[in-house]
Amino acid sequence: MRPSLPTSGDVTAQRGTSPGRLHSVRVHREIESQSPVARAFFDEGLSLHYAYRHPAPVEAFREAQLADPRCAMCALGEAIALGPSVGTPTTALVAVQSRAAVRRAQGLVRAGGGTITDAEWTRAVANRYASGAAAYCRRR
Repeated sequence: MRPSLPTSGDVTAQRGTSPGRLHSVRVHREIESQSPVARAFFDEGLSLHYAYRHPAPVEAFREAQLADPRCAMCALGEAIALGPSVGTPTTALVAVQSRAAVRRAQGLVRAGGGTITDAEWTRAVANRYASGAAAYCRRR
């Protein structure tokens, strides 16, 4: 069963179409960043992730981190986009990269780079990926 798009809380979703992408979904979540570029790339990454447009979300989250290296949610977005997803196998290398992104997010949260909600998201994703690569790598 396909997960539904977020529509309440601190995330909003907007349906629309754009050239080259039928039925695209634009997702927005407020994040702790002073950089409008980082916020825009974060929203793009989140939108692409919910649209299952892998590996494009990873690239968007990495651009967000370049725009604001202190953005915890930008690092966490990369970890989430690299994590297990429907139709996208996770390799051991990708699992290592996602856990590294989680560790970056954890360090940023500890340094005051996020809100309490960011810290909760980071803790949840860290718990999800804590079991190691073998737990969520698909065997070929």
